[in-house]
Amino acid sequence: METTTILWLIAALLLIAGFAGLVLPALPGVLLIFAGLVFAAWAEGFAYVGRGTITILAALTVAAYIIDFLAGLLGAKRFGAGKYGVMGSALGTIVGLIFGLPGIIIGPFIGAV
Repeated sequence: METTTILWLIAALLLIAGFAGLVLPALPGVLLIFAGLVFAAWAEGFAYVGRGTITILAALTVAAYIIDFLAGLLGAKRFGAGKYGVMGSALGTIVGLIFGLPGIIIGPFIGAV
C-alpha cells in the first residue's frame, strides 16, 4: 500500500475510535479525534489544513481536556467528596496520565481513596 492510503486508513480508524470515545468513558475521544484529523491533514500533505488550523485544533483539544478534568473535580465535590478526596483524585489523574489509558481510569479512583 502507498503511504497516503495508510495515513488515510489510520486517520479513519482514529476518528471512528474518537467518536466512540465521546460516549464511552474509557476512551479519550477528543484526543483520538484530534489525532485522526492530524493524520488526515498529513495524508493530504497539509495542503488544505495548515499550521494555524492544527494549532487552533490543538488549543481546543487542550481546553476540552481541562474542562473535562475540572468538571470531574467539581462533580465529585458537588456530590460530597471531601477536600482531600478531590485533591487526591486530581493528583491521581495527573499521575495516571503517565500510565496511559489504564492510569487515566484507575488513577483518580486510587487518588480519591
